[in-house]
Amino acid sequence: MLYHSSFSTGYTNILDVPFVSSEYKITSPFEFTAAASVNFFFVTAAAEVSYTDYTQMRFSGDIDPTVTATINKKILEKYTQVYNARAGAEFRLPFTGLSARAGFMYNPSPLANTPMEYDRKVLNAGLGISSGDGDLQFNVTYSRSWWDQPGEYFGPNVSRINQSIKIDNIVTSFTLRFN
Repeated sequence: MLYHSSFSTGYTNILDVPFVSSEYKITSPFEFTAAASVNFFFVTAAAEVSYTDYTQMRFSGDIDPTVTATINKKILEKYTQVYNARAGAEFRLPFTGLSARAGFMYNPSPLANTPMEYDRKVLNAGLGISSGDGDLQFNVTYSRSWWDQPGEYFGPNVSRINQSIKIDNIVTSFTLRFN
């Protein structure tokens, strides 16, 4: 199979790779989560922490055993354990059907020894209105996500590219319930 790549720098790469078929299995790491929520009159708050040990990922199957061992060794070297945190709260203005909510998520990079800039952060804020019995609801939420991500090398004389990713979303929902 022939692969051809051309870049704006003038660098061109052609690979002639023989077609090889193999089946393999990737074992995902376990994730352990603890969460709590409290509802106090017109305020609801929730928090969650999860733990994942990415060094527990494994490749196995129809791959050369030395290749499998090399991949699994790289997993142990490149990945680490992380604690993800999520928290949020909703305030409901009594007798109006109006609500306001906010939340934050922090997901550290699973790559070992990376700076905090590579950790994914998400901030949400929203408003809602509902009819007295909840049959009619409208919600709008603003979400901002940001993190840096290392790119790949695209040639022998091209340095690594770091990407600063920022995502802004506005999400709306409308609910109409019929009894």
